Amino acid sequence: PISLLAALETGKVKLSDKVDTGDGIYQVHGRELKDHNWHRGGYGELTVQEGLAVGSNIATYKTMEKAFGDNPQTFFDLLANMSYGKPDSINGIASLQPYKITEKNITWNCIGYEQLISPIQVLTFYNAIANNGKMIQPQLYKDSVVVINPQIASRASIDSLKKALVFNVTDGL
Repeated sequence: PISLLAALETGKVKLSDKVDTGDGIYQVHGRELKDHNWHRGGYGELTVQEGLAVGSNIATYKTMEKAFGDNPQTFFDLLANMSYGKPDSINGIASLQPYKITEKNITWNCIGYEQLISPIQVLTFYNAIANNGKMIQPQLYKDSVVVINPQIASRASIDSLKKALVFNVTDGL
């Protein structure tokens, strides 16, 4: 979903766009990218929204390729602009490690590989989606709210992602 939000932000991708996942195995830079059902013949053609709902690695990658194929660095820049991997520290949690990309490879990063990110950082991002884009610092103690990013993405992209996430729950895996 986080990669999809970045792709939606480019304006090059819509939830209704079609993606051909083929037989569930796709060759990327000499390596196989597989969907979980590759041994049953894959999903074939899906919409971007359906690809998210079934957890298709191939649909995610091909969506990212459409959005960022001409400039993969834009993906990483968008993640940074959306404050992905924040907060860097939280009072009361001593062992929180900063977000780190181990390799700037969009192929594996877009499906969550090659990243070191803590659960609280992922939760903070999803909380921002639930808050219509407003990212706030997690709190262990009741006091003032600290805004990390007032708007991680456009309202239209957030609304589209929320629609896709609801579909994921109602019709996905």
